[in-house]
Amino acid sequence: MKFSLILPLCVLPTFSIAQVYGDEAGCAWLAGDPVQTDSLYLYDQNTIQRVESTCPVTGALQVGSGATVVTVECTGEGETWEDYYMIMTTEDENTLLIHPEAYPEFETEITVCEAP
Repeated sequence: MKFSLILPLCVLPTFSIAQVYGDEAGCAWLAGDPVQTDSLYLYDQNTIQRVESTCPVTGALQVGSGATVVTVECTGEGETWEDYYMIMTTEDENTLLIHPEAYPEFETEITVCEAP
């Protein structure tokens, strides 16, 4: 399934451009701290960052109340590929849930990273 529809950013969870969401390892990595994992998330409305790849958001499709599938074009380790992530809002405005669309069992909670 390919989503190439680009919707206004208001479809994505609303937050300030400066806000970056991450899991614990992602926020630590953003702050410049060493991390002991190669599985981390950083997300802003324009990019999903993993240790091994940078994935600019190229499209978004709202699929339910508070749920959006974002299309990203990733580069890393000498390759480029398209991928899809589900991003869901929660009752806490500072917390989102994210997972690769094809792997809902890998759902990860990400929160607003504190400024370094």
